[in-house]
Amino acid sequence: MTLVCVSRGGNPLATVTWYKNGLRIDSSYTTVANGSKNTYEFVAGEEDNNAVYSCRAKNELIAAPLQAEITTIVQCKWSFTA
Repeated sequence: MTLVCVSRGGNPLATVTWYKNGLRIDSSYTTVANGSKNTYEFVAGEEDNNAVYSCRAKNELIAAPLQAEITTIVQCKWSFTA
């Protein structure tokens, strides 16, 4: 699965960080044309069902980060071993 978060504009440009269920998982953003971008890639598993992924963009001039979030629904194939 690939999650992409882009923050446009700002002076200075924002830092862009991904969180899963409130815990930081990726703060490796890059600078793109007039903004910042963080792309987070992972293989979705059972533990990602109903997980809340949020992207937060912040620079030192705003008091609270701007945030967008998504809740993932993962349907896994069950396997049983005897």
